[in-house]
Amino acid sequence: MELQISRKQEKALLGGINFKFSATLKVSEQDNEAINKYKLSKFVLCEFDKKEITINDLLKGSENKSNNVMELLIFEDNIKKGLESFIMALRSSENYNNEDTFIINEISDSEN
Repeated sequence: MELQISRKQEKALLGGINFKFSATLKVSEQDNEAINKYKLSKFVLCEFDKKEITINDLLKGSENKSNNVMELLIFEDNIKKGLESFIMALRSSENYNNEDTFIINEISDSEN
């Protein structure tokens, strides 16, 4: 899996600067099949400008603009964090047929 990011800036019509942030997710054929099999294309990574950004958006290529560079830097960080959660969900889906044993050393009494 590979996240390709492009950052650009251009002069705004009325002065100032507009910032563009583009992101595209490249996945292997195996990952693409798993995304379809487990219906994860609508997995929400984050929000930007009141719009949910999904895996499908990144697979198609997502372009976002702002006149605030910090807004886009936070957005970029949120996409990366969202992808970490997505990868965990994808791998968990692929390996869900397993058993785990957890050793519990101490159970706290929540009534005290």
